[in-house]
Amino acid sequence: MEAKNYRFETLQIHAGLQPDEATGARGVAIYPTAAYRFKSLRPRAPGSST
Repeated sequence: MEAKNYRFETLQIHAGLQPDEATGARGVAIYPTAAYRFKSLRPRAPGSST
């Protein structure tokens, strides 16, 4: 990566990353996830109200 062609922010994201030989990917994939709080640990049947 030629440093003079990129802005500071871009360099910070890609710093130290080498392309994967097999796929050519430049970085680690980002997986959007979320955490949920459930009222009960008991599973419910579809359509059940309790």
